[in-house]
Amino acid sequence: MKYIDRDGDTWADIEGGKLRIVASETSYRIGLEEERAEVEALWGPLRPVGAPDTVTSRAIRAELAVVLKEMADEAHDNYRWADGAEASMHYRMYAAFDSKARALRAEVGA
Repeated sequence: MKYIDRDGDTWADIEGGKLRIVASETSYRIGLEEERAEVEALWGPLRPVGAPDTVTSRAIRAELAVVLKEMADEAHDNYRWADGAEASMHYRMYAAFDSKARALRAEVGA
């Protein structure tokens, strides 16, 4: 199995519970072998290749919730000064942005 460390290096399982760097932006590190516990301590956390980066994903979702809330507030401000079809459009935009922002905040616990 392969893993990515916090620096972006890719490690692969080898025999004896060790890991070896198989891809790195720093070429002299390729081939470095370390005990798994040592890799975890120095360069962890390790995440399996192909697994989502949950810390980054959570931060992005939290930031997106802030942006959506700002967009909802701006649409609401425009709604207050509009009339007819324009008011209806601004209100629908407000409701859509606000509901997405609420859902993201609930998802990330913000």
